[in-house]
Amino acid sequence: MEPIPDETLGTLTKSVTKILNLYQSRGLVPTVINADNQFSPLQGLVDCHIECVAKNEHVGEVERSIRTQEEHTRTLVQQTPYTMFPRAMADSAAIFPSMIRNAFPNPNNGITKDISPRTIVTGQGDLDADKELKLMWGSYCKAHEHSIVTNDERPRTIPAISLHPSNRNGGYFFMPRRTSKSTSLD
Repeated sequence: MEPIPDETLGTLTKSVTKILNLYQSRGLVPTVINADNQFSPLQGLVDCHIECVAKNEHVGEVERSIRTQEEHTRTLVQQTPYTMFPRAMADSAAIFPSMIRNAFPNPNNGITKDISPRTIVTGQGDLDADKELKLMWGSYCKAHEHSIVTNDERPRTIPAISLHPSNRNGGYFFMPRRTSKSTSLD
């Protein structure tokens, strides 16, 4: 999951194509996308049939998935002491629960009881909690900022808020308090 900057035709086409390419890189060939009318202009622009529901109707599985995502995001946000969420935190609050949910097999509702959706779609192995979940979302941290090495007394860390893992080697995205923008720091 990744946030999109807007919902224009160009952005939607690029995002859907990126997702289709990811699936196809693993040998999975989606044939139908179930969507609402917002995606109907993509018909013929992407390499997959788009099945759109009528106005004021919904795709049940998609609506349930959206509700689950919203509940997990709300739960994550409510456990923090923050009252305001800059865009970087809001985007990450949606990414983090989705990452966790897809990192584990779903024995009740998955394709397989043994392999996680993340492994099926991306080929990444099981989640290594010791590396990928060192920090809880929203934790206040002192992050090392890469800069030119100097021998002065300036601090080498900056106050930041942890967002979500940036890689499988223990890297994280942080939001430095001074900028409120997401960045990858140690």
